[in-house]
Amino acid sequence: MISRRRVLAGDLIQDSMGRRVIVLGEIEAWTADENRFHVRYGDGSEGLVAPERAKLVREAEPPPGKTNTTRQRGPTPETGRPSLVLDEPDSTVGYAKSKEYRETFLKKNPHLGREVVVHHAVPQHVLVKYPNLFTPNEIHSLENLRRIPKELDSTLHHRDIRGEWNRFFRENPTTTRSKIFRKVREIAAMYGHQFVPPVRGGK
Repeated sequence: MISRRRVLAGDLIQDSMGRRVIVLGEIEAWTADENRFHVRYGDGSEGLVAPERAKLVREAEPPPGKTNTTRQRGPTPETGRPSLVLDEPDSTVGYAKSKEYRETFLKKNPHLGREVVVHHAVPQHVLVKYPNLFTPNEIHSLENLRRIPKELDSTLHHRDIRGEWNRFFRENPTTTRSKIFRKVREIAAMYGHQFVPPVRGGK
């Protein structure tokens, strides 16, 4: 059984059948005792593993200059449950029940009206470029969505930010979730002050 210390994304655990799986995150339930680990098996399939039926095999190597420390857990704002807490202390994505991300965003921000540009911090193209690294439910979650002023759509959104990601894709034929999140923070540091509301590089 795994203790209630935080198991981080990237950790290797062994389930009750002896299979070793990579942890993608933790599904938040109404009570901590009902939480499950969201995992990926060797064949690329995904599933849930109960902590009491698993044991830790190997901790993920932390990003450079950081250590594996306990993070605050919290529910997805849009629904109150569930959310995935990932391996970067300042980066999270949630778990969206729907892939209609505009509706997800507008439900939380109805005061903005429907004429908004909704930007994915971790871009949708990641699903194609790096299959199995993220799930659509993560990419379209509220935590991964940002608002960009409509007048900046062609410059900030389609030129500056897309240019940054296109360069990242060219330079990284393969990558990790940690590197993706570092790029998200790098872009936020450069352009986050133009989002509504503003986002800092550590977000």
